[in-house]
Amino acid sequence: MKNDLLYLINKIDDVKKHFHISVGNGIPRANIIYDNSEFSVWKQEVQLELQEVYDRTKDKFIWDTLINSKQGFSGWNDETKFNELSGSLYAISKNIDKYYYAEVTAIERIKGEITMPQKSPKIFISHASSDKEYVSKLIDLFEGIGLNEKHIFCSSIAGYGIPLDQDIYDYLKLQFETCNLHVILVLSENYYKSVACMNEMGAAWILKNKCSIILLPGFEFKEIRGAINPRQIGLKLDNDLTDIKEKLGQLKKCLLNEFGLSTISDIRWEQKRDTFISSVTTKRC
Repeated sequence: MKNDLLYLINKIDDVKKHFHISVGNGIPRANIIYDNSEFSVWKQEVQLELQEVYDRTKDKFIWDTLINSKQGFSGWNDETKFNELSGSLYAISKNIDKYYYAEVTAIERIKGEITMPQKSPKIFISHASSDKEYVSKLIDLFEGIGLNEKHIFCSSIAGYGIPLDQDIYDYLKLQFETCNLHVILVLSENYYKSVACMNEMGAAWILKNKCSIILLPGFEFKEIRGAINPRQIGLKLDNDLTDIKEKLGQLKKCLLNEFGLSTISDIRWEQKRDTFISSVTTKRC
């Protein structure tokens, strides 16, 4: 509620007193707070209040502040992140009446119009780093239908990966928590040799994310194992040409619909599709 959030904002100066210089544990000496229990409790209470405001208002600034409160506190960069979060909270306090209403109208209560926030769609390409040349070609194809770095997370491709100051596992966890992920599993022998890839597959299975399966040349359907629906049809890049074109067309249609993109003209799509197919089938990347 309004007074609860204001109370937490007013505690910023008290919370800030818990910063201390890091000692050992492999962390460069820095002014840190991430390991303080009182800060952790305060941060979680702030997140709870911000989530409640966002559920009602769908306000982007509230959402950005909520996301900022969930990432970045891992040690050496704590002070910068805390100052950013504090600044956002102070801005919210100055406009506090904007985020609270005296009551919810009877019509809203009856219709149940207060809903959980809608997660933004995003593609996560799960792949082995040694297969990144194939994945690079796939991203080129996706860019051709209007997708960009805001729509795609791919750890091994420059511009689509993890920000410099982020922990890889924390950042990946954040993607699963805050985005409506469409996971594309790029399967190969290399994929099944990677512990990280198998963890990503398991996370997608547990969280019931939408998945698409792409088999790289030389990898067979009978070799698929792990947390994948065995009845799900996948795209095999060295399969019959007609089948490849059909499956790529289905994937394109699905992504255009998910991201609300304009339909690409048939001739442009065929050019980009055929360039992609040629690049991954006529010779190994």
